[in-house]
Amino acid sequence: MERANEAILRVGCHLEELGLVLAPQKTEAIIMAGRRRLHPITFLVQGSGITPKTKEKYLGIWLDKSRTFIPHVEETARKASVMTVAISRTMKNIRGPKEEKRRLIFSAARSLLLYGVPVWQSAMQFAKARDVALRVQRIMQ
Repeated sequence: MERANEAILRVGCHLEELGLVLAPQKTEAIIMAGRRRLHPITFLVQGSGITPKTKEKYLGIWLDKSRTFIPHVEETARKASVMTVAISRTMKNIRGPKEEKRRLIFSAARSLLLYGVPVWQSAMQFAKARDVALRVQRIMQ
């Protein structure tokens, strides 16, 4: 822990030499330790304590401490189903949407679901992630 805080201090000093400012209030941490239980850790960034979280969003992808990416699949599936329902409600509800409109809904939801798939594709080995993804696909049909 001491070495990590020392490294953070050195990075902060180096950034100041470059004329950049580190914002401790925006700093977030996640420890990817798998299933191992760790005792509580607090990083010090310019005197502010940063407690690691179990999941964190980075560049639109939810990272979790176990590296399963299940939280990412769950969150994107939730967003895709909300978006699908919202788009569907704007259409006439007589005899359901036509093929072109269903294709539009599917295309929008698919692009949201598949963002960053090379990073999180390993999540599909878990039944929970597959079930969540299939649930959204059923909504889109």
